[in-house]
Amino acid sequence: MGSNRRAPTYSWLIMVLFFISLAAWSVSSPVGSSPDDDVHIAALYCGAGKSDCSLPVERPFPCFARDSRITGDCESRADDRRPITGQFAVDDYPGLYQKVMSGFLGDTVGRSTANIRLLNCLLAVALLAVSFMTARREHRAAVLMCWFSVALPLTMFTVASINPNSWTITGIAALWAPLLALLLDDTMHWGRLAVVLLAALMVVGSRTEGVVLLGIVVAAVAAYGFAGARRRRSLVVLTVLIPVGGLVMAQTAHELAGRSAGRPIWQTLVMGASAPFESLGGGHYFPAQLGWLDTPLPPIVSAIGICVFAGVTFVGWGRMGRPKAVALLTFWLLLFGAATFAWIVKYPIPLQPRYFLPLMAVAVGLALLPTSGQGPPVFAPAQLALVVVTLGAANALGLLYLSLRFVVGVPGESTIVPGPYYPGPADLLSAGVPQWWQGYFAPFGNWLLGSLAFVTAGVLLARYIWHTAPDVHESEPCDA
Repeated sequence: MGSNRRAPTYSWLIMVLFFISLAAWSVSSPVGSSPDDDVHIAALYCGAGKSDCSLPVERPFPCFARDSRITGDCESRADDRRPITGQFAVDDYPGLYQKVMSGFLGDTVGRSTANIRLLNCLLAVALLAVSFMTARREHRAAVLMCWFSVALPLTMFTVASINPNSWTITGIAALWAPLLALLLDDTMHWGRLAVVLLAALMVVGSRTEGVVLLGIVVAAVAAYGFAGARRRRSLVVLTVLIPVGGLVMAQTAHELAGRSAGRPIWQTLVMGASAPFESLGGGHYFPAQLGWLDTPLPPIVSAIGICVFAGVTFVGWGRMGRPKAVALLTFWLLLFGAATFAWIVKYPIPLQPRYFLPLMAVAVGLALLPTSGQGPPVFAPAQLALVVVTLGAANALGLLYLSLRFVVGVPGESTIVPGPYYPGPADLLSAGVPQWWQGYFAPFGNWLLGSLAFVTAGVLLARYIWHTAPDVHESEPCDA
């Protein structure tokens, strides 16, 4: 019983530490540190009525873009009162994100960027908290683990940015557990419904592909929720959808084969299907990169992302029941179909793996759902320790080299292949504070605080999972 009383304290402390880690990421790069930042910041000012976005002019990219040797000090736009004219571009994103976030602009472009980044960090932690609280008790460990296991450098960098993808990632990750609870419980829980509606609104109001991602999650959750009570209906739906979906994909591949520009269609299909897994590494074809794909990270970061994701999901698959199997089958068929279709349509334009990053958290959450008669999957202490250590290392490396890239520069001759020399923490400690820096601590202190907060959150999460899993197993059988 003692562990039950400690569990809520651990969960809230995890939220606080996770916010500290995200905040450290938010101040570790200057204005324009990721592609399309100029479009997004200009759209925010237009949404607030402070600028006119109707001017179709050429976009001037930041002076440090695509060259990791150039630091953030070459950029001087942070002190501008509003984005310069050349930053305006036609905005083809849904308007909700801009309308909401434009109310938090500051006096300068730099302060506005800092405000939006920190607000997105706060929203992510708030959604994690309410998703945890409104999920069923036997699903709460899965909620925390699904967030933590995909909190890789690309995830942290994107969530703590001004990119609308921040809303997509947090909305999708927060939606699945309360939605599943609504389907499993007989009575209406208005708090859960509010969380689902808010998360869904953030998803569709931030990115155009949000509707597709939302559809995949809803279909997978519905398959799990209905597979037991309404198995016949679920089987009929799957029997109809799978062949029809396969025919549509085959016909689409046939019609769009000319888009492969000489590349065999089977190879294009494989490249599309691998795109979701590339999001765990952070770049194209599994290199670990951030920003403009010019911030090279040690290759071990990609390996950690893939291995942790595979390890956690395999533990979940070790306890398999029919509802979970139907949900996972539905999820992966729809995910691979959507990713492959998107790759064919967009080729030869590179398909960015971050489009599918939000779904990787759901993949972990579904894998960790309980099964009838067995309860939720149980992690051994050594497995939990390995997840915490490896993800802590990946987060520390990502935050370190993002800071180094914009504070002192990272030597390298290519934006794809990292240079032969990697600077280290000592270089960050001796660098001092750059002109563009807006954090409360110096770069080295910010990196150390963010890294320690992330690891500590992981340790508390592991303790929570270890102490609560037996209690959930014994006191509350699952509904699957």
